[in-house]
Amino acid sequence: MSASAVNADSSDKSESEFGSRYQLYADDDATTVSTALVDVKAELGVAQLGAHVLVDVVSSASVDVVSAATKRWTEGRGEFGAKASRSLAGVDLGLGYVRSQEEDWNSDSIRFGLGRDLLQRNVRVEASYALVLNRIGRASDPIFKEKMRAHQGEIGVSQLVDRKTRVGATYGLQRVRGYQASPYRFVQANDGSRMAETHPELRTRHSLSSYALRSLHDRLTARMSYRFYWDDWGVRSHTGELRLRTDISTSWFATWSGRVYQQRDAEFYRKVYKVALRHMTGDRELARFWDVGSALSIGTAVGPVQLDAKVGLIY
Repeated sequence: MSASAVNADSSDKSESEFGSRYQLYADDDATTVSTALVDVKAELGVAQLGAHVLVDVVSSASVDVVSAATKRWTEGRGEFGAKASRSLAGVDLGLGYVRSQEEDWNSDSIRFGLGRDLLQRNVRVEASYALVLNRIGRASDPIFKEKMRAHQGEIGVSQLVDRKTRVGATYGLQRVRGYQASPYRFVQANDGSRMAETHPELRTRHSLSSYALRSLHDRLTARMSYRFYWDDWGVRSHTGELRLRTDISTSWFATWSGRVYQQRDAEFYRKVYKVALRHMTGDRELARFWDVGSALSIGTAVGPVQLDAKVGLIY
């Protein structure tokens, strides 16, 4: 559930927006995630500023999260972010910073982006770069210290085809170096013994995504998207999604989405390792699998406040 409010003051030409959201996730693998988010935005003259605070509480007994876990555990994560944007000489510039911290993982990321409208605003070109620095530890083990660094960039273009249709495409590239395994996960050997997983220290990831946004009726909009992902670990995936939004009335709206995902496993993934390999993993998210999901949200606007509730299911 979320809520947001907007306050405008014409005397100083500033506008502010406050939003809050709560989300609860649960699955049949004994994992629940509770997320609370507070987001603030302000427009000050030619610049736009924003900040957010997010708190996650994860509770699980899944052996896929912590191998050999014999009882339920709970862990929290806090995140703070700030961003600023403005338009300069027809170019939209943006700068953002995010700090995330939990008991055994700290992360700092900085992002820079730019965008520009062309051909009487019928075409928009955007590009971004982000640097992410991670420091990894292990609970109750002060000696264990690892690092991971990621460089990621995106470039995208969107085109207004006609008054009711917009299409777009984006290419993403990420280069990750450092410790990419989990200090808690182990792999299963053929003789029943367990060994710590060992992932490659370098990973290059690519993604190519496209979408089409179409107004089907005065109160009905459809968005179709497709994403193809591949990396040098051998993982390949396809994601398709359809989203429909309708304005039920002047103050009520509803959104439905359906999603299909299919993935090929990493080259070094084995459910059970007959012999020890240079690279081994116990991460089921590197296995071959598929999933389908659907979600429905309903919202309303009451004066300057917007409320919405969402329920979803993933199999």
